[in-house]
Amino acid sequence: MVRGQGVAKDMTGALRNFDLACKGGDAEGCAAAGTLRYLGKGGPQDRDKAAHLFDRACKGGAGMGCTRLGVMYGRGDKRALVGQDAGRALALYERGCKLCDGQACLLAARRLAKDPTATERAAMWRAEACRLGVAPACKPAL
Repeated sequence: MVRGQGVAKDMTGALRNFDLACKGGDAEGCAAAGTLRYLGKGGPQDRDKAAHLFDRACKGGAGMGCTRLGVMYGRGDKRALVGQDAGRALALYERGCKLCDGQACLLAARRLAKDPTATERAAMWRAEACRLGVAPACKPAL
């Protein structure tokens, strides 16, 4: 429904289905519903609800949910009542990485690369991002 493969694109229907999947305990469904709510696709933009859905996804084991919530904390998002919190963002990136979200690994590595006392940890997350197929992480420098 989201991509319209074999059927017409129906973002409203996709959001409805992802919401149902989330309510049924599907963490990936929560992450997908959060993404659509964050972007305002399939319904009104609601970043506060998106943050809640990303949190639920992360707690349920969907790395993408951790990553997206981490990005919200990394930047701060007043529309979602999410204040900027670099420590929380890093913790979410690391959890997302442990849940095999390569983008989370790269974001953790980039955040840690700014700290001269964390170079080994940054290298570890960068290597994991590369292993998970995130091409920019495979380059020598972030």
